Amino acid sequence: MELSVVIPFYNEEDNAAGVLNGIDAVLSGSNISYEIVAVDNGSIDKTGKILEELKKKINALKVVKVNVNEGYGWGIRQGLEKSRGDYLGFMCGDNQVDASEIIRVYDKLKKEGLDLCKVKRVERHDGFSRKFISFFYNIICPLLFSVNDHDLNGTPKIFKRSIFQGISLVSKGWFIDAEIMIRFSNLGSKIGDVSVVFKKREKGASKVNIKAVFGFIGEMLAYKIKH
Repeated sequence: MELSVVIPFYNEEDNAAGVLNGIDAVLSGSNISYEIVAVDNGSIDKTGKILEELKKKINALKVVKVNVNEGYGWGIRQGLEKSRGDYLGFMCGDNQVDASEIIRVYDKLKKEGLDLCKVKRVERHDGFSRKFISFFYNIICPLLFSVNDHDLNGTPKIFKRSIFQGISLVSKGWFIDAEIMIRFSNLGSKIGDVSVVFKKREKGASKVNIKAVFGFIGEMLAYKIKH
């Protein structure tokens, strides 16, 4: 297996089918051997049922069930643990980044011999809460952890399994993106990005709210104290 793409879904019954069918359509048209790992991250709507139905139609789809939602990062970690690819990646399940960006990110990683490649959102069409938490990601985190990036939480992110296996992630929440970037940076990894447009969410509700913001700050400070 060459590439595994993890997508965590938490109450995304309106987006799950479109996101997964879109990713499968893009990757099936490439020369990449792949799997799609969809994580039902403790959903209480119809997301789980939809994922199970899609598994019957998408051969490359694997479904991971998380019984109780413990956070965005926890869902990603569960998916990554079940992934088999030589290269691992993840992205959000809200359909705000085109599935085709997976190919652009992966191609740049391979062509330039990078250890990690991700998107950089140069045009954003999201709400105040999302922009507010991105402020902490992209202004505060670089000051605290000396990681140089202008969009730490941009996804999809794709990275080498060989390097990731030496990293023990601790984040269960929105700090997961920053933690991955910090750990790869501390190892002296070669990191790159591609510029994308971050679309407006058309369906479902954003999970980034004031509670998520304070949760991120708490994880960030706890990580700083321990490391």
